[in-house]
Amino acid sequence: VEIKAIKYIPSDYGSTTLYTMITPEGNVIKWFASNDTLGEEIGARYVIRGTVKKHDVWEGINSTVLTRCSIVDELEPAGE
Repeated sequence: VEIKAIKYIPSDYGSTTLYTMITPEGNVIKWFASNDTLGEEIGARYVIRGTVKKHDVWEGINSTVLTRCSIVDELEPAGE
């Protein structure tokens, strides 16, 4: 996946990091992480593993929400 957006969502219990990613096939993946596991770099590319929590539609865009993600491999940024 390639990271397209990172958003920090504050709450009474700390902060949640929302990673919005896209697969090479063009599928949108979202992960609400409890920390910044994937870092803060837009465009970073990873092979990740996670559990599908739900399929969602937000503003007309289909996406898959994952939970319990981990990094399997870190890839070179696109274009390098």
